[in-house]
Amino acid sequence: MIRKWIVASIFLLAAPVAYALEDVVEFIPARNYSDNALHEIKTAEKSIKIFMFVVSARPSEPGSKVMKLLDALVEAKSRGIEVEVHLDQNIQYGGFDSGAVDQGIEGKNRVAYEYLTARGVPVYFDSPADYAHGKVVLIDGETTIFGSSNWSTPAFEKNSEVNAIVRSEEFASQVLKDLSTLDRITPKPNSAVRQIRVPKAFLAQEDLLGRMVTKQDGWNLSTYLFLLKEYDGNHEGRVVVDYDKLAVSIGIADRPRFDYRRQLVRNLQSLQNDYRLLAIDKRGYSQPAEVLLKDISSPTNSYSTPTGDYFEIPETYWTYGWDSRLTLVGRTMLLLNFMYSKAGDQLTSWHRSRDELQSNHHVGSATLSFGTLELQKWNLIDVLYKRTSDDPNNPRSIAIYSPNELYDPRDLEKRFQELESKYDKSTITRVRKYAEAVYRENNYEDVLTLLDLDAKYSQATMEKAVKIVAEKKRSNPKRTMGYLVGTVRRIGA
Repeated sequence: MIRKWIVASIFLLAAPVAYALEDVVEFIPARNYSDNALHEIKTAEKSIKIFMFVVSARPSEPGSKVMKLLDALVEAKSRGIEVEVHLDQNIQYGGFDSGAVDQGIEGKNRVAYEYLTARGVPVYFDSPADYAHGKVVLIDGETTIFGSSNWSTPAFEKNSEVNAIVRSEEFASQVLKDLSTLDRITPKPNSAVRQIRVPKAFLAQEDLLGRMVTKQDGWNLSTYLFLLKEYDGNHEGRVVVDYDKLAVSIGIADRPRFDYRRQLVRNLQSLQNDYRLLAIDKRGYSQPAEVLLKDISSPTNSYSTPTGDYFEIPETYWTYGWDSRLTLVGRTMLLLNFMYSKAGDQLTSWHRSRDELQSNHHVGSATLSFGTLELQKWNLIDVLYKRTSDDPNNPRSIAIYSPNELYDPRDLEKRFQELESKYDKSTITRVRKYAEAVYRENNYEDVLTLLDLDAKYSQATMEKAVKIVAEKKRSNPKRTMGYLVGTVRRIGA
């Protein structure tokens, strides 16, 4: 319930001059904030400007109140509303090591930045040296929602907060004028995504990644990478383990809570006793555990963020759910891609012989083959097989790997569902099945190409072309989307 008062004056204290206003003020009870903000965003007619200190986005929780607000901003942008989001990226109070990761800049809003910008919503940061501490929503230049609430689950569901709506063009104008003095910094795309550093030795030592793959120890692999993500750089290597978050990360959150916590304790014990990657300092079932990460090369020493001989995993690996979606072989091949493909902030094509990969990382040929296939099917990598020998008795080719940026698979499925307004569902399913022949069933643009061909040529023509291409070996340079399209047109002619 919103309570309304007619007030004689409202003073904008940050302004050089205090403005007396006479207008309707609506008090928002703390537990009603998200519903009211969502309503105002959905009914906006011209513009939405958000100024927020913290937006705690968790794309893995699509039904949460925070994600509903972010999705409403995306929807507003899609219907032509001018939408801008301004976020804080301050340096934490107190000293910090100038050589530390991110130079002490807090990463609290990185996921929100990435989620919104990936969907076309402009997002700006203030200067790292400033604190943009306001929590303001401006709608259509006349409605202002402001108060103490950040966009976070604790603010919406637990904290004691005070918020209000003021419906006044004069008040909204003055608030916007004051907040417009903030810097508008647009980070480079990759710089806004937190990168988790992983020692290359983890992929090179036979008793670490190689052993995990050989033992089919995927849960331990996911647990260790999760702990690296949670590590905050402290000198002890200490990580507080949130069992619930970790259960989601390794894909067992659907189990009874006691059951998955018991399994996670076993994972931690294995990482301690079998792999010597950590020491359990505090063990708990009802409370979070605490572990001390250990240096990979010298387990008697505490872990610290590597400054050399490391590769990086983007935090979107977790926020988009790839940590639980990919199989062990898929995750293994993705880690190798992260290591070999990074050149600065760019993803580049790379090549290593299969023998070299097997020798350097102690994984089998099947792991490399099926891992690559899985990444192809998810459109996370393109592979070009280049023929190096035309000898029919000894045909040889090399694989050139070109990784693609991580994406949110939920967005992809939503795009395919939206196609049902133009094509019936059975047609989309059938055409995506055609695309499986060249491992492109999750490539939206290639599926569109095949839908166009399916409308032009008979089903018999499509199926005959797919059969021809599917009979070729996976390493055959002709097993590509381009060759499939050409085959359909040739048969159809």
